[in-house]
Amino acid sequence: MPDFPFVIVTERLDKKAKPDYVKIQFNLLVYEGSSEKAVESLSRSAIQMLEVLEKYEISARKIKSTKIDKNAKRARKDGFFNLDILDYEVTQDFSVEVENLSKYPEIMNGLFELDGVQNLDAFFETKKKKEYQDEMIAEFSQKSARKGRNSCRSSSTKS
Repeated sequence: MPDFPFVIVTERLDKKAKPDYVKIQFNLLVYEGSSEKAVESLSRSAIQMLEVLEKYEISARKIKSTKIDKNAKRARKDGFFNLDILDYEVTQDFSVEVENLSKYPEIMNGLFELDGVQNLDAFFETKKKKEYQDEMIAEFSQKSARKGRNSCRSSSTKS
């Protein structure tokens, strides 16, 4: 702590901001007996997903795939692991930005109905986030400075 007089000011600010796009995240999951069939099934699921998004005029530039993962599911018996391979689990993660929020419910329903889609989630955001933050910082600075001045005045009048 400083060894000179100082004032601590707290202030709470809330700003309601209307979102102008939604980021939808999900992954595709398939199980197959062979690795080759699992990859083929994942490709079919991805094509179906692209068809749903194309139906709602979502540009391919708005679709991002972050990773593909493949795991062998093995039999277990009385504490023994790594027995026979039962099947392969292949997943692929996606995120999609949707700017036309009026299409959001139909897009979510279309994705939800697809086989293999899981962990479907949505995050509403705004492209004006930086602008809003700057406005809030300016407002906070003004309010806290005013509070600090008032606190100093009231403490000096009590002395």
